[in-house]
Amino acid sequence: MALLSLALGIGANTAIFSVMDAFLLRMLPVRDPQHLVVFDPIYEGRSNSALLPFPMYERLRKLDAFFSDMTAIFSVDRSPVTIHGAGGGTDPEQCRVGVVTGSFFETLGVSAAVGRTFDPEDDVGVGGHPVAVISYTYWERKFAHDPHVVGRTFTLGATPYEVVGVTPRGFSGEWVGRPTDFWVPVAMMSQVMIEAPPDPARGGRMGKLLVVSQVALSVFLLVGAGVFVRTLRSLKSQDLGFDRTHLVMAWIAPGQTGRWGAATARLYGEIEQRLSAIPGVTAVSPNVYGMLQGNTNPGTTINIPGYTPASDADARAQWSIVGTGFFDTMGLRLIAGRNLTDLDTATSTQVTILNQSMARHFFGNENPLGKRIESWGVVKEVVGVVSDAKYESPREEGQRMFYLPYRQQLGRLTQNVSVAIRTSGNPERFESTIRRALSEVDPRLPVLRIETVEDQLDALLVPERATATFSMFFGALAALLAAIGLYGLMAYNTARRTNEIGVRLAMGASRRGILGMVMRETLGLVACGILLGVPAALAGGRMISARLFGVRATDPLTIAVASLLMIGAAGLAGFLPAQRAAKVDPMAALRHE
Repeated sequence: MALLSLALGIGANTAIFSVMDAFLLRMLPVRDPQHLVVFDPIYEGRSNSALLPFPMYERLRKLDAFFSDMTAIFSVDRSPVTIHGAGGGTDPEQCRVGVVTGSFFETLGVSAAVGRTFDPEDDVGVGGHPVAVISYTYWERKFAHDPHVVGRTFTLGATPYEVVGVTPRGFSGEWVGRPTDFWVPVAMMSQVMIEAPPDPARGGRMGKLLVVSQVALSVFLLVGAGVFVRTLRSLKSQDLGFDRTHLVMAWIAPGQTGRWGAATARLYGEIEQRLSAIPGVTAVSPNVYGMLQGNTNPGTTINIPGYTPASDADARAQWSIVGTGFFDTMGLRLIAGRNLTDLDTATSTQVTILNQSMARHFFGNENPLGKRIESWGVVKEVVGVVSDAKYESPREEGQRMFYLPYRQQLGRLTQNVSVAIRTSGNPERFESTIRRALSEVDPRLPVLRIETVEDQLDALLVPERATATFSMFFGALAALLAAIGLYGLMAYNTARRTNEIGVRLAMGASRRGILGMVMRETLGLVACGILLGVPAALAGGRMISARLFGVRATDPLTIAVASLLMIGAAGLAGFLPAQRAAKVDPMAALRHE
């Protein structure tokens, strides 16, 4: 289990570093932190030690061709410290003590804010004058910035130490987020360790705290994964206002053939005629901006007699130049008026068709048919109203849009254009046929790309898909690590309580009762983790709400599913040691030491 946890942890850290390095890692407030390296031991099959032998440190330090300096570090959490003199007390407080070599501060390039730091002379061995350096935070909290703190004494366990210095503001140790209160020379290490022996009960409490924290983190990540996955599904299944099935978009660059104006319009007509003749193609239409490209339509200012906009934004609308069959090709519904026709030419009355949002915005409840709008200094008559659509992204709402026939916009036919093609079968099978047909119209015509609208939507949703995938991966990984941790803790606890379990069985307890006892403890830890993880997920939801769609960050169903998944995984992990405990032989257990 230790090796599995280590392997999963290494894999997770590698992935996290490669994806989030730029905004998750923080440098230590020391000199040249990018030049620091840390030596950590790896003991195959043993996870109960995290110290390199001191002689190895001494040998490594002699490799001056590779390292400019080196220091050894060991931390002791919750060591009993009693301050002497004013401001002190008789009861010890629990502090984090860093046991370091005399070169510690010099290696990191950290100087003292008050007094001095350690030097090699402080490594004088057991029996020397014990000295200590305290952190700026501890000096601030305990001594209220007393400038005479140097010379004060405190007792660590049963050993008195003299304060010789205070670290600068911002420096609290070699690990960000794990502040150290005191540093003492490594020469005193044996005394500190003797005076602070390991406490098995405390180890059990720390194990439970760690498991509860893992469960809470797992719930937090699983809730995030759930809402991101549901966001992706909502965007993917969103009603776009048009029929995206069996729809292909071919992007061409007619301007690169030397055509302009009327010549480009004639090319569009030839393309419509040639592509419509392909067996299986049911509708064809050119359109300038395409659909679901992710790019922003610049729009234009609209002038309407009798309409006074509240702001410049209120007077703007997006536009597109299309062919006569565009609405049939896209599957947009004609709500009022007529469609564009071949009679809408450069010599006829300028016309336009509005979408519902634009008609409602500018004309309210009035009938827009026959009304006049002005754009680019040209008046156009409204001849129809069509249904709304999602033009740039499935997230957008209520974009105002008006459509213009390409035969009346000859001066604007200078850019790349897309050709919408509806097919009766699988649209992917038509790519080569479409490309060949366009080449037959004009071999010089650049065909930039041909892709289905479904593919365009998938490309548009790549960020959402990546977010959902990564959140699912880390959520599942956190749940797996929490289950492994819970299994290890419960296996350890039941093994430690073998004698007790034997007594219970000998006194008449049922094996089902033993199983229930262990499972209750297991589920109790899981419940504590969920009670911590759910509020954390609710609080963190505010930071991601802008990235969600179709689901709230506080969605009860997602929270419930995440909690049930964690209960199931953790319950299975706890059941195995519980079952083993229930099968204990009472007589063998009573002889167990």
